[in-house]
Amino acid sequence: MPADRAPHPAPRPRQHGSHHRLLRPAQTQRDRRDTRGRPGTGAAEKFNIADHIRELTKGDGGAKVCSCDIEDVNTFHSSYSINDRTRTFLKVQDGCDYTCSFCTIPMARGISRSDSIEGVLQNARELAANGVKEIVLTGVNLGDFGKGFEGGKRREESFFDLIRQLDAIEGIERYRISSIEPNLLTDEIIDFVAASKKFMPHFHIPLQGGSNDILALMRRRYRRELYADKVARIRKRCRIAPSA
Repeated sequence: MPADRAPHPAPRPRQHGSHHRLLRPAQTQRDRRDTRGRPGTGAAEKFNIADHIRELTKGDGGAKVCSCDIEDVNTFHSSYSINDRTRTFLKVQDGCDYTCSFCTIPMARGISRSDSIEGVLQNARELAANGVKEIVLTGVNLGDFGKGFEGGKRREESFFDLIRQLDAIEGIERYRISSIEPNLLTDEIIDFVAASKKFMPHFHIPLQGGSNDILALMRRRYRRELYADKVARIRKRCRIAPSA
């Protein structure tokens, strides 16, 4: 910064009449010690956001950051969208245990944790009763489903177990897998989707690069050969053409 220019002061929370603007939970969690005077809630406190907004509107106008250490974010909260559409997004997993060099998600969302299969099935039944016909399964690291409400290394259930049981829920006509890591996309998942009448042959598989050296530097958990093998199996079993 040039010597003749003073640093900008930290902005006050933007207010429009009785309205306030808050930082997004992931941004608050990641930058909670440097929010530049803006209010926000972290990864755990976002589920209490209505209470915090009420306190903010009663306060003196100063910014308040409600957050905790990311190591303390270790519980799972299920959620889904519902409106006048017949398609909804159902969160079944949150957080990530990976340590990719370019990614800040573990610092913003915490450890990998997930709903139970029975909890997901109950949500699917409720959605079906409300007229939903298509469910998109979502998560930060969706294929890592099964580590339980509080996370940890021990796997209690698997993503494959989940989709097999969802396939039997009456009233839901279509499922989609939102995004899944190539190393967690098993052959049994591909084969199951290929044979299912409800799971759409739709695979969103992240690819950061085609160089194994670069992937290693990124600390990604796959190499280009694995990725190519998954795409080849999808083309063979699901008879669809990949696209970028």
